[in-house]
Amino acid sequence: MRKILLFSVVLISLFVSCENKPLDDKGVCDQPVLVDRLSFDSPEAFEYAMLEMSDSDFRSLSGSLKASLFSPVSSLNIEDDPILSCDFQDIPQVKATDVKSLFELGGYEDLVPEERLARLLNARAEIEIGGRVYKISPEGTYFFRKSFESGFNDKYSRLKNLKGTRIDDMTELLETGIFRYDTFRSDRPDPNETISLTYQAPTASGPTFGSDPVGPTLVSQLQLLNFNAYPKYCSDAKTWLGNIIQSLVGRNKSFDYSFSKDRRFTAKLYYYDYLFWTSIGAVTKYQKKGFLGIWGKTAASEIYLAWSDIILETDIKGNPLELPKNAGPITVVDKIYNKNTARNENVAYVLGLYVKQEDIEKAIGAGLKSLLSTIRSKTGVDVSGKDKITLVGPQKYYTIIPHSGSAKKNVAELSESFYFDPSIYISNTLLQSPSGSGGWLKWLAELIKGYIDLPNTRLVCGAIQTAVETPNGEIGAMTIYKPKK
Repeated sequence: MRKILLFSVVLISLFVSCENKPLDDKGVCDQPVLVDRLSFDSPEAFEYAMLEMSDSDFRSLSGSLKASLFSPVSSLNIEDDPILSCDFQDIPQVKATDVKSLFELGGYEDLVPEERLARLLNARAEIEIGGRVYKISPEGTYFFRKSFESGFNDKYSRLKNLKGTRIDDMTELLETGIFRYDTFRSDRPDPNETISLTYQAPTASGPTFGSDPVGPTLVSQLQLLNFNAYPKYCSDAKTWLGNIIQSLVGRNKSFDYSFSKDRRFTAKLYYYDYLFWTSIGAVTKYQKKGFLGIWGKTAASEIYLAWSDIILETDIKGNPLELPKNAGPITVVDKIYNKNTARNENVAYVLGLYVKQEDIEKAIGAGLKSLLSTIRSKTGVDVSGKDKITLVGPQKYYTIIPHSGSAKKNVAELSESFYFDPSIYISNTLLQSPSGSGGWLKWLAELIKGYIDLPNTRLVCGAIQTAVETPNGEIGAMTIYKPKK
């Protein structure tokens, strides 16, 4: 019932163009139709839509937009819109390409790689949450109260190139009430910053194969490739300022593998903070170069994407709950249905192993194998084969996603989102289990009551291996990793 009521509220609160807008002398709305957007009463309502809505409800919600990022360019009145006419000055030249959307032509595939999030943005890449408007652009995430919208629209072309007054490390004040958050600032590093980028050229003319699959089960023959014979990339900041920025918003870095001048595949391990949402995941796309040199997606024979040792860090909001007294460390295992992967997952919750935050951070820094060994020796449970491990501390909790992978045939893109995993879900069966857990389950139940408010999830470390087989039988592969600090 709660889902139905909230979904109704979201639909009723849609912000539709020309509604309550002044008319000019001819009785025509002074704002084009493209300003319609989704509006959510609160951050909780938005997060509910992202995390809890069924696929059909989500499609209905995103489909209610008159013009979204996925609308064909030919259907949009770009020239008369104050925002789009500035963002897409060259788009009118390619209006004949009906199949192209702003999502592809505007570079939003890189700015908003999590397509579920992109589906909720209008053609301007805007969304309204709690009375505040957010707009994603290559310059960052603009945000302002709804009452400042008219001024933002009028001055947008100037604001794009304006260097505002910096009010903190990540935020600029551009005009009274109009701000810009540096979501993609790390893609434009300081000239003195060195980006660590290693490359290993293939050692043979054709694909070479290893002896063991990367993941726990064989999902593709591409999994058997010897990835050491293909490019390996590490993108990380080196300066102290670069590390601060990266720790907050991640790095906007894609890597390409070229098959020819007009065929390539591109991949990234991303982690972006848009203020109203955090996106963490991986994506691989096979592309061809088309009209005006614009890259667009095209189907590959097969795409393979694997990930290993993904570790996420989430702050616990507010004052930490008092830990159970005299409670020893335990590991409890629960089977949880993950609607985002459409399968049951065996999740291990490790509680009471460490009581000091610095101890947890030392364990993470020592490496995943060391941590898994410690969990087994201290709690008596081997968690190495679990789908997810949640290590809960007094101020933060860590989500560990061990190695796994997937593959699809005849697709242009394959992606995986890791941000859905930090949420702590416990089944009623587990919470109602007999006493003997030293009070940890009761403590955990109190903690997860407000899980939807948990902010600032970050990617601590992880790696992806990805490969593409083209329709012509060519094979390319790469590894991208983010090391622990």
